[in-house]
Formats: sequence, C-alpha cells, structure tokens
Amino acid sequence: MQKQYVDHTIYASNPQGYIYNVNHPLINHLYRQYKERHNLPGHFPISDKERRRFEAIISRMVDDGVIVVRG
Repeated sequence: MQKQYVDHTIYASNPQGYIYNVNHPLINHLYRQYKERHNLPGHFPISDKERRRFEAIISRMVDDGVIVVRG
C-alpha cells in the first residue's frame, strides 16, 4: 500500500474508547477489507477483541508511515 495522507478525522471520539473512526473513508475501506479477510459478517459489528486487533494494525500503519496524519 502506498502512503495515504489523511487529516485528524481518522481519530474516533466515542465512549467505547476506540482510537479510529470507522466512518472515515480510508479507515472504513480498511475495516471492510479486514472483515472480509477474516470471514467476519459485513452486516454486523466486530467483537471488541477483533476491533482491538484491527486498531493495532491501523496503529502500526500510522507508526510505519503508511498512513500519514496531517493537521
């Protein structure tokens, strides 16, 4: 995946404590890919455990500079 530049709207603001906003276009795309690759139903939310795994992947992408947050 080539570098993706995004603004601060990738971050979530929610009582569940999730880091990333799955409604952001890039995060949503990666979220749908994650669910498909792990054979998770597309019409149901994933478990908290799966969400933590997904968010760890996204965090690594940010740390590695694949996703660059500006602003």
